[in-house]
Amino acid sequence: MSGTLEVTTSKVPFIVHSRKLVQNLNAEYLNGEKADEFARRKANENITGSWKFLSDCVSEGKWEFNKTVTFNSDIISSGSI
Repeated sequence: MSGTLEVTTSKVPFIVHSRKLVQNLNAEYLNGEKADEFARRKANENITGSWKFLSDCVSEGKWEFNKTVTFNSDIISSGSI
């Protein structure tokens, strides 16, 4: 297929049944959420703001807290805290 895909209806314009990367496909939204609203991780990046984790979380790395941390539930550790 070549040329321009023009969609003039409110129906889904196409469905992709592949996990291969589509070069130059600019997706601005994912499930109605803007792409710039997603958390992004870079090596040694500092994350700021107020974060809530509403389900089980697993960390396999080291966490370092330089200020007060409040836990509103049990803390379970297989090592030292």
